[in-house]
Amino acid sequence: MSQKKEISFEKSIERLERIVDEMENGSPDLEKSLELFKEGMELARECRSKIMDAKRKIEILIVKGLDVSREDFKG
Repeated sequence: MSQKKEISFEKSIERLERIVDEMENGSPDLEKSLELFKEGMELARECRSKIMDAKRKIEILIVKGLDVSREDFKG
């Protein structure tokens, strides 16, 4: 079983922008378009997960104020 290397949120967004640009301007063939679409959907799902995690951490900070430990962010 292979595991994908996790890339940063910023790198994921950059790749998504390149995918959109290629699909809008590059006129890829159908097979390439499907590959790009699949990759884009996977990246979008990963980005959404990272955003939701960041939102959860922000909510912890708001509720607890400055009384936050590293343990609060695990999970």
